[in-house]
Formats: sequence, C-alpha cells, structure tokens
Amino acid sequence: VVVDIGGNIGDTALLLHLLNPSARIASIEPVPETYFYMLWNLEANRVPLLSISSFQNPALPGVLPINAGVSADGRNITFLIAPGWSKKAKDAALAKNWRHANKRGYSQNVTVATIRASRLMNVLKLPVTLRLAMLKIDCEGCEREAMTELADVIKHSNRLAGEIHGHIPHAIRGKQGMPIQKNITDTSTRGCGATWERCSREELFHKLCYGHAANTMFECGVPL
Repeated sequence: VVVDIGGNIGDTALLLHLLNPSARIASIEPVPETYFYMLWNLEANRVPLLSISSFQNPALPGVLPINAGVSADGRNITFLIAPGWSKKAKDAALAKNWRHANKRGYSQNVTVATIRASRLMNVLKLPVTLRLAMLKIDCEGCEREAMTELADVIKHSNRLAGEIHGHIPHAIRGKQGMPIQKNITDTSTRGCGATWERCSREELFHKLCYGHAANTMFECGVPL
C-alpha cells in the first residue's frame, strides 16, 4: 500500500502503478481542477480506480483518488490558484508570503475540506499499524503541520519521500515550523542525509536528498 499526499495530476500514482501493477495507491489531491486532471490521466492510462471499500481488498490493485487536503486539525483550507500556473495552488494562509506568489498571479481561490492527518489511516479504513510500502508527502507547505501528526504512519512506512518547502518565510517557520525541523532531523535517521541546518541554508543536495530553489527533497528507506 502506498499513500501519496499531494497527488497533483496523478503522475506519481501513475508511475507507481506502472512500476508495480499489484500496488494499492491512495492519492490525495485537494484542488478540484487538479484532481480532475488526475482522474483524466488515470483513466487515459487505464489505471483501475478504487473506492474506499475496494481499497480494502488486497486482490484489487489500482488507485484510490481522494479530493481533499491533509491538515493537523481537519479544518477547511482556502487555496489560492494561479490560472497561468494551474497546478501551483497554495494554501492562502501561506501563499501571500511565498516569494514568487505575486509573480504568478494567484487571482482565484477555492475552499476545500481536509483530512486530519492523525486520522488518515482511519479514513482509508486501514490498520493504524499497517506497514506502508511508501509514504510520499509533497503538498506545497502542508508538511509544516502534517508531518508531526503523521509520526506513527511515518514510523510504519518502508519508504518515505517528499519535499520540504523552504519558500515558507522564516517568520512563519519560526512560529509554525518547529515540527518540520524535528521531522527533517528524523528523516536523517532514516538514511535521508538531510539536516535542518542544511535545509535552512537552502543548499543543494544530491544522491538520496537533494533540493532546488529553496526546497529540499527527501527520500529514505528503512533504517538498518
């Protein structure tokens, strides 16, 4: 089982399905337009689409698409959308502070429901202690609050991959970003090689942990 937080247009889910056709993949994408493209891409590539009930059956591989966000408390979140960058939606509470936000013309918004991160496995109707083949988190800043709530899921994941968004300004990181600092440190113990000091200096990484612009990518396996 794979959980993909920040499914975008379905590229990760599609790739994982092609690499492992027997996998069950839950792909979570909050923005309705982007979610539509996810469904389109999965359908166009003949990927089986699962429901919550069929997702429970190990004999039924495919992708469970979910149109929702992930947050620490399950609140509704308003996303800003740039029509010219339609796959670049941002949490409105953060987007106005991102360095490139004004350049991309975030002129539209949409409010969506979110799943409380600590209840994610319950929503998927999976055992809390189920060992995931992979957990991917690339959610344009939601990792600042979701990763701490996902601590148990992370602990039971064979592989962890995602992106820490350094565009969140230091003022916000100082107030809300401490869980990220802890979880970046935790990824280091998983073999990622990333540290908070490196991430805060916005250095570039190679091998298993690398970054671009002010973001840090991470990918780690089970510790020895």
